[in-house]
Amino acid sequence: MLYRWRIKPNYEKQFVESWSEITEYFVKNFGALGSRLHRGDDGIWYAYAQWLSAQQRKQAFENIPEFPARAKMRKRIEE
Repeated sequence: MLYRWRIKPNYEKQFVESWSEITEYFVKNFGALGSRLHRGDDGIWYAYAQWLSAQQRKQAFENIPEFPARAKMRKRIEE
């Protein structure tokens, strides 16, 4: 799955920190293989996470708690 966002001006650093924290959580708790986050020339941020299988990803997303990094990340998204 490819994710894409437009981040609110001046919040890119906080967004990246939150994305990194969430990725680390998935790696430590669900065996994810990491993620990649890029800012395109169009100003939109693109990301994808790597998993061993679709089932592993599904299980992780069904069991992830709401924690501060997720809320912080959402607040930084413009669209």
